[in-house]
Amino acid sequence: MIGWLKKALGGPAPGRLSPAEARQKLEAGALLLDVRTPPERKEAKIPGSQALPLDRLAAEWEKLPRDKEIICQCRSGSRSATAARFLASNTKSPSR
Repeated sequence: MIGWLKKALGGPAPGRLSPAEARQKLEAGALLLDVRTPPERKEAKIPGSQALPLDRLAAEWEKLPRDKEIICQCRSGSRSATAARFLASNTKSPSR
């Protein structure tokens, strides 16, 4: 399943942020999007983050705010990179 999802979500490579850079962007109003599964999110989550599992992103991404930069987050960085590529290729705003 993950193979076809990665191919479907493809797109340009997203930039990586250091924790300090992410914190600055969040303090400036960016949205932290947690793309992990609900069981993973139950284990621990970053306060203020919004949940949208990667397997639902393609169907629900248009519900995300258009006026905020979005920082994608997961456990290892793989799913968040896939989510960021998808958002970057499906939005016209350069901040996504």
